[in-house]
Formats: sequence, C-alpha cells, structure tokens
Amino acid sequence: MDRAASLPVVPTRLPTNALALSGVILLGLALRVWAMLASYPASWNNWDTTAYLDAAKDGLFDNFFRPAGYPLFLRVLHDIWPEVGFTVGVQHLLGLAAAPLVYLMGRRLGLSRGLAVVPAAVIALNGDQIALEHAMLSESLFTPLLVASAYALVRAADSTRPWAWLAAAGAAAAAMVAVRAAALPLLAVMALGAALLPPVDLRGALRRAAVAGGVGIGLVLAYAAVAGVVTGHYGVTRGTGWAIYARAAPFADCQQFAPPKPTRRLCEFNDPEARPGPDFYLWEPGSPAWRSFGAPPTAGGDVGAFGRSALLHQPRTYVGYVLSDLWRYVNAGSGRTGHGFGLGPDLLLIDRRAPDVEQYTAGQVARWYGAEPLRIGSSLSTLADLQDAVRFHGALVLLSAVLILIAAVVGASRTRWAVLVLGALALVVMLTPAATMVYHARYGVPTDGLLALGGVLAAATILER
Repeated sequence: MDRAASLPVVPTRLPTNALALSGVILLGLALRVWAMLASYPASWNNWDTTAYLDAAKDGLFDNFFRPAGYPLFLRVLHDIWPEVGFTVGVQHLLGLAAAPLVYLMGRRLGLSRGLAVVPAAVIALNGDQIALEHAMLSESLFTPLLVASAYALVRAADSTRPWAWLAAAGAAAAAMVAVRAAALPLLAVMALGAALLPPVDLRGALRRAAVAGGVGIGLVLAYAAVAGVVTGHYGVTRGTGWAIYARAAPFADCQQFAPPKPTRRLCEFNDPEARPGPDFYLWEPGSPAWRSFGAPPTAGGDVGAFGRSALLHQPRTYVGYVLSDLWRYVNAGSGRTGHGFGLGPDLLLIDRRAPDVEQYTAGQVARWYGAEPLRIGSSLSTLADLQDAVRFHGALVLLSAVLILIAAVVGASRTRWAVLVLGALALVVMLTPAATMVYHARYGVPTDGLLALGGVLAAATILER
C-alpha cells in the first residue's frame, strides 16, 4: 500500500494526558461503579439472560437461536472467578475501553482532540450502554468488538503493516458473528471497506478484500464446523428457518402465494393489522407453527420455506415492515408497537423490575454461581433518570445519518471512505435484525459510538467545505 497516498495520520504521537478524554473516562467509570453499588450483582430483568446462562453452564451450542460466543465468554470468566459481580465488572471495563478506542479512531481520521472526545463520551456516558453492560447480555461483548473491528480497518489505512490490521478487522467481524448471528453481513462490509481503502487500485483492492474477508469467512466456517460436530447442524445457528417464518407471519397472505404443502396449516386469514409481531410467532406456544410442528427448532426447514414464500410473493409488504422497524431506531413509538413487535428504549432502563424474570434468573445463577441475591439501592431510580436523559436519542441517530450521507457526497475521498464505512457498519447492525426478525431498541445501542464518530467527522467536513 502506498503510505503517501493513504489516509493521513493526525498526529503520530497521540496525547496520553488529554484532560477532556480523561475526565470522560473517569466519569464513565464513576457511573459504572454507581450501577454496581445501586444494583448488585447485576440486572436480571431480561429473559435472554437465562438462555445465555443455560448455554454457558450446560452446553455452549445448546441454544438453537443464539451462537456460542457470549456463553463461552461467560464460562471463561466463571472459570477465572465464579462471581456474577466479577463478570459484570469485566463487562463494564470492556464497554468503557471502547471509548478511548473510538477517540483514537477519530484522531487518526483527522478530528481535533476536542471533537474526538465527543464520540468517546457517547460510549462512556451512554446510560443504555451502561445498563446493557450491567446485564448478562451479549451487547456487553458485541459493542467493544464492533468498535475494535472499525478501529483495525482505520489503522490499516496508514500502517506499515496493513495486512495485519486487515486480518484483525476480519477476525473481529468473525467474533461478532459468534456473539450475534445477525452480524454475518458485517463480513461483507469489512471486505468492501478494505477494498475501498485509499488509494483504490483494482489489484490492491482485491488483495485487501481477500485478507479481511477471507480471515473473517474462514473463522466463521471453522465455527460452523465445530457447531456441526457438536449439534449435527453446520451453521451459525439452528434457528434461521424459524426466524424467517416469524418475520413473515405477521403479514403472510396465503391468497397471494401457494404455501409449501406441509405448511398450509400456518396460513392465517384474519386482518394482518390484528396479528401479533414476530416475537409471538417464534417464542410463544400460541403460534401457528408451535401448534402445527412443536417448539423450535423442530421443522425449521418447513417453517422457513413458508416464510421465504411469503417474502418472495409479498416483497413490497415485507420491505414496508422492515423500513417501519428500522425507523423505530429514530422514533420508537412509530409503526407497529403491539405484542411481539419488539421492545423500545424505555424497557432498557436500569431500574426496571421484572419479578418473574428476576426470580427465575436467581435460580439459574444459584445453580452455577451459588446464591447471589439482588441488592437494590435507593439511588438506582436516580441513575435510571440520568440514563433516560443521557442516551443517544433517536433524533441524534437521524442527525448522524443525515450528516454521514451529506459528507459521503461532498467530502474529500478519505472522509467519504471513513463515513461510509462507519455508516455501513451501523446500518447493517440495525437493519439485519429488522430484516430477519424484529426491532429491539437494544440492538441499536452498540452502534451509538460509531454513528457519533461518523456524524462528528461529517459535520467537521461539511463546515470545512
């Protein structure tokens, strides 16, 4: 790679004593300590926690819908020190570590120290990020991996050893797939981002894409092979067919397509506007597929064929549902918000109590860690009020996206590459769940730092122009 024509480094010696960054990191650490003191050892208000705990304790590949990456992370930490508080503390530190990483990325992309602190603050002080770190949920691992993958790609642009950084970007993308199956399209984003690294030449582009994409794809194939040996199913998860069915079932109209013969019992003839959302069709026994075939992943091929038929014959309806879900990252109360259509940001609040979930989770925790009763402090509600204010609100998501689009048109070549990569990573992370299953506010939280970085970089470029 021609270093003279690559993205400029600003500067080579990055500041280690930037007061603003230090203040943001210390404040972020204080908020995380507050969370630990106000709700110890963790937040247990989400059913997904129990699924991860079960897989971590009993079988990493036992969960048909979720990959083994995060359960493996839980198991490793448990083997080091079997205390929930230790695991949650590590999650908080990993989340906080993403803040200086996005700061360094901003500096290398040409932002001043003051502007580079902004996206770092979005990660360090983001109440939703802290709440997810405080729960035993995969976002606590997914967020630092997402930032690290973007950082590696940026470093490849000005490094004397770009191939090592490109390989690291691909490896981080593969790790994200092992944590969340919806990250699979990020492999393509990484390969394309690597190919378009300035300066763009066909041979170099192909080689760069082959390194980043090849490492990522190779590692995912290795994961799928291990999963196949353990479960007999070669793939990232065994729930793909059920996810496609759940995405299509709320609007599937069997008068517009001929469902595969074994799945005719899945047809519904009521008004689609009166139907529940995808979560109902995948997870609840009242679902037509549950009644016809039993609990997932049974008959995944059949229910998946039904879903694909609906998507292929009702493409405009399908796209409308996907775009409606995507817009909910901007306005959570818009579109379809009824039963089974995903949870908005209000349900991310750290003081939300779910007694049934907490009681069941406490039992799961006791089986593995020993009894660790929840201790809730009076200051938790105050922390939740702060979280509700200090979060990356939908208006900021929209503003960042608009600025990124403008900079992609009017910016210089290095800025166009950077904002397009950051925007594409964020878009794919948010779009894939909407396209393959359903919106949930928590799925978008890992993108906040990258969106903020892209938005600030775009704004600085527009003002320069």
